[in-house]
Amino acid sequence: MPPSRSRTSRRRAFAIATAVFTLSFAGVGITIDRRNDEAQRRIEAHLERLRTEREARDFARPAVWGQTLDGAAWPHYEEALAIADRASERRQDFIAAQLVQASPEEAALRDELLAEFGDALDHVRAGAHLRDATVELDWNRGVGMRIPKLSNTRTLYELALLKLLVAGTVEEEIDAVRSLLDVQQLGRDLAHTPLLICEMIGLDALVVPALSPHLAGALPGRISREAKEEWLAGLRVLEGAVEPGSVALSGELETFAQTFVTDRDALRGEGLGPIDSRLVRWREALFLRAEVAEHLELVSAAIPGIENAYALPGEDAQVRLEAIRGSLDAAKNRITEAMSGAPRSAMFSRMSGRARLSFLRRALELHLGVAGEDPLDVYGTGVSVERSGGTVRIETSIPGETGSGGVLELTLGS
Repeated sequence: MPPSRSRTSRRRAFAIATAVFTLSFAGVGITIDRRNDEAQRRIEAHLERLRTEREARDFARPAVWGQTLDGAAWPHYEEALAIADRASERRQDFIAAQLVQASPEEAALRDELLAEFGDALDHVRAGAHLRDATVELDWNRGVGMRIPKLSNTRTLYELALLKLLVAGTVEEEIDAVRSLLDVQQLGRDLAHTPLLICEMIGLDALVVPALSPHLAGALPGRISREAKEEWLAGLRVLEGAVEPGSVALSGELETFAQTFVTDRDALRGEGLGPIDSRLVRWREALFLRAEVAEHLELVSAAIPGIENAYALPGEDAQVRLEAIRGSLDAAKNRITEAMSGAPRSAMFSRMSGRARLSFLRRALELHLGVAGEDPLDVYGTGVSVERSGGTVRIETSIPGETGSGGVLELTLGS
């Protein structure tokens, strides 16, 4: 029996609906592909612009003491950091050898450690006196690039401290203080690298003497006035060389963009921490490239305002940065939301570094009884300076914080 007209109509309608659905789905797929291709072009164009801007930056700077020579500092710094990395196996010996009131056995470790690792300071000195302070990182690896370790820059500082502890003449003390300044110059150079982690490691190396219980403890009273004057002269140069604002945000964007261009797996959010937990897999596959492109454009547009905020007093800067963060979050871009706190973190890191450096410089001036400018009031909360005998204590409070974490202080003893 031939099929009824109604059954034939239903089949025809089903076939038409299926065809329409298939074509519609294919059309959506083509639209998504086009959108992803366009987003990828935006990412790559943004990456090229960020790379060009970084490569055009001038990282030249003078030596903190002595002559400035032409050449690149980074190869020498790399050698020094590699030696410091090998020294990590003797961490406990370094701790014991730093004690100002060391036992004879602990004091003997100083010469031993300097004999084994002290040539690292020669490499730092060579780099610190070369004009080009560009930190050569493998930017093409994106988030996988190797960066200096905080522990290694700390080890270089400890070697300079050991050199000062074993110095037996004024000339040897001055040479040791110059090694200390060389390590601080390395810190200054890292702090001007457009990458947030390098900036933080560099600021630590720059101000670690202000955190040290040795140099900010009994040691200043044990070394000659000439050595302290040499250190003060260098600190004044370094303080003037540290900019108030972070330079890291554009480098963070370049690193992020590079990862997406060179590592296709990252387009699905793999290995990107907060993104991985916030985006479901199908959404990553379809829309993440567009979200990345938008993130790059949002943050790039915000950078001028962020840099202007850095120049304001602490509390005003916080208010401005919170307003910028609010506008970024309002875009509802999940990547931007996950990273929108970075400008504030960078600001506080920079503020703390500049404050500690100025505290150290002013404390040393008062310790020597020489005139100098007041320490920086980077937070706009006032700075107190107390003197008792041969001890100088400088303190300020950090706005928006409470308890011990809300106080920045330095004590320089006699």
